[in-house]
Amino acid sequence: MAEQYTRTKPIIRVIKGEKKIIDPSVTTQSMFNWFYWAINIGALSLIGTTNIEKYHSFWLAYLVPTVAFVGAIVVLIIGRNRYTQKPPSGSLIVRATQVTITAIRMRRKLGKQPDRPGLLDYAKDMPSTSDDNRTDTSTKLSNNQFIDELKKAVFACRVFVFYPFYWICYNQFGTNLVSQAAQMNVGPLPNDILQNIDPLVIVIFIPIFDKL
Repeated sequence: MAEQYTRTKPIIRVIKGEKKIIDPSVTTQSMFNWFYWAINIGALSLIGTTNIEKYHSFWLAYLVPTVAFVGAIVVLIIGRNRYTQKPPSGSLIVRATQVTITAIRMRRKLGKQPDRPGLLDYAKDMPSTSDDNRTDTSTKLSNNQFIDELKKAVFACRVFVFYPFYWICYNQFGTNLVSQAAQMNVGPLPNDILQNIDPLVIVIFIPIFDKL
């Protein structure tokens, strides 16, 4: 989805008489927030489908998401000529592995350097030679940008340390809590309604945090 937003540099626009900076990174972040918000709007369909299953039938409950998926595919097909399409650029995993191996080799060769605080920094400014044996500056800059993005990705991966604890708790919505609710007095609501707590909270709080 992010590649559909092609602006890469900040611009200044006058909005309601005030000059405001339109930052592509902030715009992309907001796009993903609202994309996730839209996903959870769809997740709230569980409220309808669980009631349909309880008071009508399973086939009609499954028909609702089927229609939604088919509709999404139709929209993608109709608008395919309007989307930004980029040619494949190779595997990022292979490129990240090459950068890491290069960084390790340069770290051993050059030793510790104060201007390269991280391991991946040792892969920066590596000479890239074209056919006429001249350094390709644009390729070097592109490589440095990729390394900076790779460093951010590696740093963000630290959050996965807490994922086992998160999923242990989160999976209770679809297993133990649903079974427990089946033994309780829930009134007219089906016990599967517990799965809607998560998307309901997200739908409420994403607009709030997006404005902060």
